[in-house]
Amino acid sequence: MRKFPISIAISLITLPGLFVSCGEDRSGEYYALIAPKTWIYDTMQVNYLFYEDLPAEENINFFLKPQEFLSAIASPRDRKGNVLFSHIDSINAARSAEEKPSFGIEGITTRTANGSYAIRILYTQPNSPATDPGIELKRGDWIIGIDNQRISSNDYTTYIKEPTEPHSFIIGSYNGNDFDTLRTTENIIPRIVESHNLFHSTVVSTGNKKAGYLLYNEFGENDGEELQTTLANWSSQNINDIILDLRYNTGGYLETAQILGTLIAPQEAIGQTFLDLIFNDKLNRKETLLFDAALAGNRPDLPYEHLYIITGENTASASEALINSLKPYLGELLVQVGSTTFGKNVAQEKFTNPQYPEVELWLTTCYLANADGYYDYYTTGLLPDYEQTEDYSGDLGEFGSPEEPLLQTIITHIETGNFPAIDTPELPEYLSEKTRHFSQKLPVIYNSIAEKPHTTKR
Repeated sequence: MRKFPISIAISLITLPGLFVSCGEDRSGEYYALIAPKTWIYDTMQVNYLFYEDLPAEENINFFLKPQEFLSAIASPRDRKGNVLFSHIDSINAARSAEEKPSFGIEGITTRTANGSYAIRILYTQPNSPATDPGIELKRGDWIIGIDNQRISSNDYTTYIKEPTEPHSFIIGSYNGNDFDTLRTTENIIPRIVESHNLFHSTVVSTGNKKAGYLLYNEFGENDGEELQTTLANWSSQNINDIILDLRYNTGGYLETAQILGTLIAPQEAIGQTFLDLIFNDKLNRKETLLFDAALAGNRPDLPYEHLYIITGENTASASEALINSLKPYLGELLVQVGSTTFGKNVAQEKFTNPQYPEVELWLTTCYLANADGYYDYYTTGLLPDYEQTEDYSGDLGEFGSPEEPLLQTIITHIETGNFPAIDTPELPEYLSEKTRHFSQKLPVIYNSIAEKPHTTKR
């Protein structure tokens, strides 16, 4: 029989009126209240990668809501900044989140030196309110006012993250010091918007070479067929290089990363280790995932010269696992351009209990090691070969366009074999063989990409 913690027993003794009313024993309600949390704790004792960091039962508040409970007992190694890797999804809440109306905007809030705020649009979802006739918002637009009021520091969360009513936006331009007004939109009415993970794909021509470009923003559970179709199209166009843009990709399903890895891995990697999943010493096991041709259907023939991967500071989880898994097989043919990645080297596994159907526990259970056994990038992230931050104050450029700054850098490398020469300060020793390029950018007060879940679900 389970022994409940001392703190719970004390609660029963000191608060009898809470569970006994008019002579009726209500202790069953009490145990029903804490039961989901005791199940979570027991599951973590066995399966949690960092089980040794769990507090003792007598030091735990089992009355917290499930997500608050998990956050209170999770290991410091299971989080980074405000991001807790293990998490709890309510099935009903997850479904309702997908059905919440939105404007279809992803962006950042910035602040100028003189204290003016603005929202810079990173991208808008196709067929969303933001792209409707008369609105026509696009990547790079500055929102400097909402409903005839100037933007403040928390307006993204208030008006754009989960809008509940129509709003009009004042669109402006940045003159290097402050913002000038260009136009005011009609009222934008929020509605349910379909998100596109494979956000943009094209073939970029430069000189006598072609490169397949894909902006991929999340490893969705059912993206395999669309990924295969996109790459098969590149194969028919005889591309020379691949450009995989993961700058806004915070992760997703590990199996989808495995499929994409299999589609773009060199032939000699097929059948070899994609990733080793290393579990805690209680379980004492390792699971190997392969570059598995059976997952990829008709694998396209893509004899590329280089695989360029664009990364940002929120490139995380499944995205990092993909990059890490390909490095042993591609070596210098894999070229990472952009910012150092987030640094999440673990995966989450789903646990459910039919007694608590409203709770899905996504628990960190394993490290993700490549074929060389490397997974130690939690602290450093994955360092780019050419570091170039996205300049939020300048021209962002259209995705897949040679004028987009990060793609422009890659095109220079495709054409010349070298990156643009940049005058840089003396480099730290660990970066001595890398080239860095830092763009000036306005301070970022809020980033909607950073608020997305950073997950590697398996």
